Amino acid sequence: LEQSQDASLHGAGMLDVLRYVRRHWATYATFMSLMCLMITIAYAGFWNPAMFERTFGWSGEKYSLINGIVTLPVGVSVYWASGWLSDRSTQRGRRDAPLLIMIAGMLVMAPLYAVMPLMPNGTVAFIVLTLGGVGMMAMTAVSVTALLNITPATIRGQIVALYYMTMSMFGLIVGPTTVGALSQHVFGESHLNYALATIPVLFGVLPVLLIPLTRRLYTRHMRRLTASE
Repeated sequence: LEQSQDASLHGAGMLDVLRYVRRHWATYATFMSLMCLMITIAYAGFWNPAMFERTFGWSGEKYSLINGIVTLPVGVSVYWASGWLSDRSTQRGRRDAPLLIMIAGMLVMAPLYAVMPLMPNGTVAFIVLTLGGVGMMAMTAVSVTALLNITPATIRGQIVALYYMTMSMFGLIVGPTTVGALSQHVFGESHLNYALATIPVLFGVLPVLLIPLTRRLYTRHMRRLTASE
């Protein structure tokens, strides 16, 4: 990563970091909209074992065993391939490659996770879940690289810490809670699958609509940092 600086950053303390994020709030907010969608869907997945049991008749043991067996090789492959593609594309001049991979991952993840709970049986649903997980893993693999591309070198550590804190809190508070509320108050507890299917739609519309703006702000900010070196 290049040692990017920014003339608008006057220090490296936490207050300086917060002022910098506030000054460039649109760039960071649109970027975070992608990851907040991802983490909300991920944490909503805490309900997947219960949904597979209520909807498809899978026991928790069956779901956990199959999920563990499949996730390990798929996860390793997707994380490595995403990182390789990001580096390769960047070397060829596409400095926004990590963001493009994140957007592509989101466009794979969101629709597949929306239709997964509505599949006719557990086997098909798990296949769709795995394919949606490929998009989620790709986003996760390159997200920090994408973030660092728009962050001055002197505050990268604090920005990454703030990123993980914000994303984790948002996902933990919003994801499982929304699924539970929808299941209990809207669809009924016997239709947990409908609640899970609603999450990608409910939280995905805005990030998808913001894609052009997200790309524009991201590339402009990245060029600004490069120009100020």
